[in-house]
Amino acid sequence: ILNGKDSAERMKEITDRLETGIQQLFDSDRYKAYLTTMAKFHNYSFNNTILIAMQGGNLVKGYKQWEKEFDRHVKPGEKAIKILAPSPFTVKKQVEKIDPDTQKPVFDKDGKAVTEEKEIQIPAFRVVSVFDVSQTEGKPLPQLASDLNGNVQQYEVFMEALRRSSPVPMEIKPIERDTDGYFNSTS
Repeated sequence: ILNGKDSAERMKEITDRLETGIQQLFDSDRYKAYLTTMAKFHNYSFNNTILIAMQGGNLVKGYKQWEKEFDRHVKPGEKAIKILAPSPFTVKKQVEKIDPDTQKPVFDKDGKAVTEEKEIQIPAFRVVSVFDVSQTEGKPLPQLASDLNGNVQQYEVFMEALRRSSPVPMEIKPIERDTDGYFNSTS
């Protein structure tokens, strides 16, 4: 017994505080500002996501986009992260004319296919440069929470409450090398 409370009472108190804190966070202006900011980041293709991760990036934007959208500037000497951006081009080409009703080629009185000039879009890509937020400086981006430092009173009770309230299994162990802090590259 600690401070006249048994373990179950302490557990309930901490779990209730945790649930209240999470609810307050999701209802806060801080959360709304965070979501508004994150919505400005492009959802990259799978291939570009891999290219960004391989080059050490996470939240990336173009050089001018950092300045214009976030009031941040790329630090001098930073090396760009290279990704592929769609860059289709159009060409004019003679193609068979298709009847809109039958969806079949149109023929002239001599039985030859009628052609028409159409603009056709050709898919292509070009290499573009983006920079990670860590390569920039300036106005801070909104964060959901501050970095945790120091000691936590009743850590074990708090962690047990967190484990019990979590919808997924939790475990804490040292982070291995070659991870990004969230998952192991061999998982």
